[in-house]
Amino acid sequence: QAILAPPLGLPQDPARAAAARRPTQQHRPRTPCCCRGTRAMGNCCGNRPEDQADKDEKFGNGSKDLSEGPAAKTRGCTDIVWIPIFAAAWVLFLIVTFAGMLNGNPSKLYSPRDFSGAYCGVEENWNNGPNLVNTPTLSFTMNVTSTVELLMKQAVCSAPAAKVLTEGNSFFDPLLETQEERDAYLCNCCIQPCGGCDASIAVEDFTDATALVDTMQAKLAELTDFSNAASLFSTGGANADMFSTSAFWEEATKYFNLVCVTDCSVDYTTIDGATDPRTFTYSPPKDNNLYAVWNTLLKAPSSNTMATDVSQLLNSSFTFQALPISMCPYDPQFCVPFPGVQYTELQGSSLYCTFDFAGEVVDAIGDVAASALESIGVTSITSAGVTELGKMAGDFLSAIDAFIIVSVLAFIIGIVFLVVLRFTIGICVWIAVAISVLMFVVFGALVFVMSIQCSGAGIWETGVQTSVAVVVAGTTAVSQTLTGEEVSEDCTGDCQDYRGIQKFSKNGL
Repeated sequence: QAILAPPLGLPQDPARAAAARRPTQQHRPRTPCCCRGTRAMGNCCGNRPEDQADKDEKFGNGSKDLSEGPAAKTRGCTDIVWIPIFAAAWVLFLIVTFAGMLNGNPSKLYSPRDFSGAYCGVEENWNNGPNLVNTPTLSFTMNVTSTVELLMKQAVCSAPAAKVLTEGNSFFDPLLETQEERDAYLCNCCIQPCGGCDASIAVEDFTDATALVDTMQAKLAELTDFSNAASLFSTGGANADMFSTSAFWEEATKYFNLVCVTDCSVDYTTIDGATDPRTFTYSPPKDNNLYAVWNTLLKAPSSNTMATDVSQLLNSSFTFQALPISMCPYDPQFCVPFPGVQYTELQGSSLYCTFDFAGEVVDAIGDVAASALESIGVTSITSAGVTELGKMAGDFLSAIDAFIIVSVLAFIIGIVFLVVLRFTIGICVWIAVAISVLMFVVFGALVFVMSIQCSGAGIWETGVQTSVAVVVAGTTAVSQTLTGEEVSEDCTGDCQDYRGIQKFSKNGL
């Protein structure tokens, strides 16, 4: 039934045009276009029954009801066995937390540490370490063992000492009685070739005891007598070959101890005004190969005139002055100040000290040399810190497999925790609410007990007394109400005339 349009330019029949515009039953749409799967603006077709059913399903009482929150009707406890495990985890967490609060010390996170690993400014240190609560600053003292070791070898291994120990004379036997002891001594001093020696000790030797004593006393006086501090670092001093060169400062970590002191002003000049200075007498460490020989010379018989000079040198010249314990709370051997060396606060920190030569030393060696040596010393200490950081990085790489395992386990435990929390959140909330209420009750009772606490009585004792008072008062009130009897609790003086109903002491006895 196609209706053909007239050719362009020809007049159109009005009747045919009207018939063409009127839709037939075959072409009339059955439903408006706005209801064919999409909703036109204005909802031209109204709500269909299926639309209303879907709305009831979501907002009514259907399975998709959200009026009481998501999944409110389907949530519940599954896997009840995990609840006590979760509670046990919380208990363990609380135990670890309280243990950390009781035994921990947050100041250890930023406090400097001394040569033994103890924390400056902390009262209780690991392994029964020293009490450093009054010494918060990290500074330096002389490492006497390293500083004096070469001088000790120079004295003990000198020709006069070797003659006394291994040869003797027509009047006195050698102090070392067996050939085995003599051979060991000669080997340790590299006097004769042996497997433990690469070369002889690089120190001056002496042909007679007088020259030995004079030279050694001059060297040790610069370390033990603070009035000689200026000559210690001078090229004209007795120790010029050791302390006036940059080699000494390049090994600053070898010759200085890191110790905790009261402040950076603590140095060799502090001893002059100290009321309780100490002393330290040097002796080689017991693991030193020359320890036994040192003691043999030290305790040589006074009748042995051959050994007198060397023995007196060891007994009199190796005693050092040490800082008082109030400024340096360690054994005296760790509190010997280095002559001529002073300290200033490291820039930006009052807890760390750095090197600074005394004025008399600067005058003796010059400003340029003093600045250079100070810089070398600081660089040496800094390099040691970098080395320590490198060691820590190496340790981390060595244990990286353990870190990976711990990280994976932590991730798994975290996921398990979240899953458990998903099913026990309601219980956790109610437990938290109950604990909060319980805390109010407990602390309220504690405050009440403390409000009536007697002088000198503890919390527990006061609680017992309060409980006894409450029980007695309640029992008395009930008894008097039932019997109608009123008993006076009054008394005079020391209460010898008391006739009341109290039968217990304040502690319930």
